[in-house]
Amino acid sequence: MRENKQKILKAFLQCPRGSDHKIAKIVGVAQPTVTRVRSAIEAEQLLNFQCVPDFYKLDYNIAVVIEAKFAVGSEGKQFCIDAPEVLMAVEGLTSLVLFTVHKDYGAFSGFMDRLKSCKPVLGNVNVVDTKYGIVKPFSTTSVVI
Repeated sequence: MRENKQKILKAFLQCPRGSDHKIAKIVGVAQPTVTRVRSAIEAEQLLNFQCVPDFYKLDYNIAVVIEAKFAVGSEGKQFCIDAPEVLMAVEGLTSLVLFTVHKDYGAFSGFMDRLKSCKPVLGNVNVVDTKYGIVKPFSTTSVVI
């Protein structure tokens, strides 16, 4: 990769919302060079611009990453596709990794009850407090009543 292209790509990573003019100032090249390189980077799909919402401000207090395995032919995968709490499900060789959001612990608990009715083998379940960003491994064996 050419030196200017590397510098411009690095500047985009550090300042993804920066204008071509601002990136040109950071890197020390002309603005048309940045525009040309940006077009090439986007055409090569080296860089994607995505947005990540602030779930806390959207009133979702809990985000959860769940690893689950379902029996072949079970309704588990379809449940994951249809459940409104599931923002993303990534299928691996033998399991699904789910990213879900919930208003509160009660909503999360209800979702887990519905998920468990599909009889998955649950792997790691990590709960994220969306206000503070605290990640806690979740286990029904560690719950104190």
